[in-house]
Amino acid sequence: MTNNVDITIIHLSLSHNDDRLEVDRYVPVGTLYVVSMLEKYNFKVDFKDYQVYTNKKKLSLTEQLDINTFLSFIGQTGNVIGISCTSDLLPFTICAVKEIKKQFPGKKIILGGIGPSGVAYELM
Repeated sequence: MTNNVDITIIHLSLSHNDDRLEVDRYVPVGTLYVVSMLEKYNFKVDFKDYQVYTNKKKLSLTEQLDINTFLSFIGQTGNVIGISCTSDLLPFTICAVKEIKKQFPGKKIILGGIGPSGVAYELM
């Protein structure tokens, strides 16, 4: 574990208005419910919201969809990483997970959210 964190929960959403594609930021209520329940049962959770990070940094869409940018964002994590994503970001998420597993083969990764839930069997 890093920094006494058991689980890192990542909300993977993009917030951008470049390239003429508008996406509004939103509060990831479902993901925050998961964080709340884990903390209720005494897990030390580190919650990270990618949409806030990319908005603060004023990253272009190309920069937001760069695996190295994402890996830099997540930084140090717990031994378990939970990633919540939407369907449109599932291909990017899968590429990111492959790189995380390559760099940190011992980490457990759990995908959730609307993106992976509909194709869970295929992903396995």
